[in-house]
Amino acid sequence: MDNILINGKLQMSLPDGFHVMDEDEKSGLRVLMSGPFIAFTDPQRHIIATVGWKNAGIASLILRASDIASGSEKQIAKGMQKYAYVSEGFSERNVGGTGASGFGYRYTPDEGIGMYGETHVLKKGTTVYFFNVYVRDELRDQSIRVWNDILGSAVWK
Repeated sequence: MDNILINGKLQMSLPDGFHVMDEDEKSGLRVLMSGPFIAFTDPQRHIIATVGWKNAGIASLILRASDIASGSEKQIAKGMQKYAYVSEGFSERNVGGTGASGFGYRYTPDEGIGMYGETHVLKKGTTVYFFNVYVRDELRDQSIRVWNDILGSAVWK
């Protein structure tokens, strides 16, 4: 089991089989987020996850995580229309003792394999964190259990 440190502030444990993706691997990802992010994957279980962050500045005083999640859902839905995007609805979760708002969705990329994704948004001070996971839809239940374990290991430093 490896530990990763996100933005120097959030530590999470990765189960055996995961590795942190290098810049070459990350460049092959189709991500809509801008700014810094860490990506990790377990190729055997077909799980890819990213955690990105950005300083929201004064907007962090006005916007709630749920507002940002709603805007993210619209952006992802628009960007993934050609992949038969289907919303699975919104949800709330806890990451390191802090509430996060998000949503799940299904899509089918060019390769034709049904996929499931989740995005959750968390605000901590003026920083907004984006937690994303992508798994094969046929393996969703066991993959999301692994993702939940990773998020459940989160500790703020």
